[in-house]
Amino acid sequence: MKLFKLSFTVLAFLFCFHSISAQEEEMKPKKYDNPEYYVITYLKFDTGKTQSAKKIIKDYFAAAGENAGIPGPAMMLDLVTGEWDMMITWHLKDGPEALNWEISPEDVKWGKAFHELAGSPEKAEEINKEWQSYVKSSKTQLARRYQSSPTK
Repeated sequence: MKLFKLSFTVLAFLFCFHSISAQEEEMKPKKYDNPEYYVITYLKFDTGKTQSAKKIIKDYFAAAGENAGIPGPAMMLDLVTGEWDMMITWHLKDGPEALNWEISPEDVKWGKAFHELAGSPEKAEEINKEWQSYVKSSKTQLARRYQSSPTK
């Protein structure tokens, strides 16, 4: 009986190894055709602070982006179920390469526009601290837009 189990195990292993080897011969490198990457941030605000947070987004963050000529989020959603209050999605036009910047040229343009809008770098820092005081927690993820068929 032990010999049968051992023989069966060896045969199963050889069959699996043969199947994997055959698949490796058929496998070819595949690259996505024009992939689109996004950064998705989920926000949870302190109780009663959602409207104040949205006001800062509208009056300062979005306005600074508009003044700097920088595209805003691809999408902003108020989440009505689950643990998060808001989801904001930004398109990474340069794909993952955009993540290699500690401070990108767009960040510099946006920062200058934000400081100008706030009236001074000090006032901008106050607004940023106020914003941070409204955010209870956040989570950020990188996503690639689904494509049904990769290309060679």
